[in-house]
Formats: sequence, structure tokens, C-alpha cells
Amino acid sequence: MTRDENLNRIKVVLQEPQDSANIGSVCRAIKTMGITHLTVVGKREYNIDRLKSLSVHAFDLWEKATIVETLDDALKGTALSVAFTRRKGRYRKLSSWSPLELAGIVEKYPDGEIALVFGRENNGLTDEEVEKCNAVCTIETSPIFPSLNLAQSVQIGAYMLFSNIKDHNNLPHAIGREKIDETTESAIDALSLMGFFKESSDEKESYTNFIKDFLSRGGFSESERQRIDKFFTKLSLISRFKK
Repeated sequence: MTRDENLNRIKVVLQEPQDSANIGSVCRAIKTMGITHLTVVGKREYNIDRLKSLSVHAFDLWEKATIVETLDDALKGTALSVAFTRRKGRYRKLSSWSPLELAGIVEKYPDGEIALVFGRENNGLTDEEVEKCNAVCTIETSPIFPSLNLAQSVQIGAYMLFSNIKDHNNLPHAIGREKIDETTESAIDALSLMGFFKESSDEKESYTNFIKDFLSRGGFSESERQRIDKFFTKLSLISRFKK
């Protein structure tokens, strides 16, 4: 897969952006780096004149942008979704990639649409929104003043992808979001039948998120997914037989 082909399967998702100027700046930032797909979550009125003046010659990205109501709609059908956030916490991912590491993942990730998700200007992405994504990317900043403008964050991420992704041999098609959800549900059902989870804990939810993230980051093909699914199914059958 060439660099251009890799960049063409990337879309930038803006979660409920508030400032028309920032959207225009994002359009300019990503188009200069070969990314031309934009999705905006949340239907609200924007100042088109302001947006157009900041996007300069990238206004066409706004004209053809996809506008959806929810983040789930934006991520539907994606093979990999990456939340850009600097905040950490109990309900966030256990680990995160740097923009350079993300470029290496995208470069070698099997075929499929990749979503880069950026949060609101004032408070970023919520824990729930981060959880909907498969992985996290964090841009390292100084603790003196760690906050980045939305368009600046997008520019840094887009630049690192553009400058580090190289041509790569074709790889098998990776399973999408729907298949990942199906396999995760099957695995959790099997573990539940085995009595793996404690009733008075949040283990089930925690392992659901872990398995989903693992399957997403792995870039597994459909045949590999089927073998994983079969593995958990057999485990549950063996467990029930021994009882």
C-alpha cells in the first residue's frame, strides 16, 4: 500500500467542535498533509464565512464533509479508531501511542478505514467517547502549559502521518468494527459461561473493553477472527463438559 493510499483511508473526526474558525483551520491543516476526509459530530450552525476564510483553499473539505449526530455514527464501519487526548484516568485506555508510533501503526495496518478522533475545544473527549475508540494517541507537551488548540493538535498528528508513512506491501483486509463487536460479545459470553467473572465487580465491563481494544489494535483478518471466536467457543464447551 502506498503512502497516498494510506492517507486516503484516514478520516479526521471532530467531536462537537464549537468554533467555526477551528474547523476551517483543521480543513487547511489536513489537506496540506494529504488527508481529505472530514467528519463532524453534532449538528449545529457555523459561521460559514469565518470557516471559509480560515480554510483558505481547503474549503472543499468542509463542502464534502460528513455530518453525523453521534460518535457511534462516525465510527461505524471503521477498522481502527484513535482518540487524541492527553488526559489519563481509571476509565481511559491503559496505554497510548505517540503520533510517531501511530504513523508506524497506520503504515503497516491492514486495509480498512481509520478514524482520528479529536474532542471539543474546551474540554476534549469524555471518558465514554474515548472508550468508544480502539486506541489513544497523546501529543507530548510541556507541563508548564500542556493545552493545545484543536487545529494545532490535528496539524501535528497529520504531519507525523504524512512525513513518516512510507510505501508498504499489500496486507490482508482487517476486520471492521462490527465484526470486532461480534467476536468480543462471543468471547465475553464464553467467559461468562465458564464463571470467569466475579458477580460483585466490574470485571466483565473491563474485559469487554480490553478484548475489543486488543482485537482492534491487532489488525486481524477474517480468518484469524474466526479462529479466535472458535477458541473461546471451545473453551466454554470444554468447561461445561468437565462440570
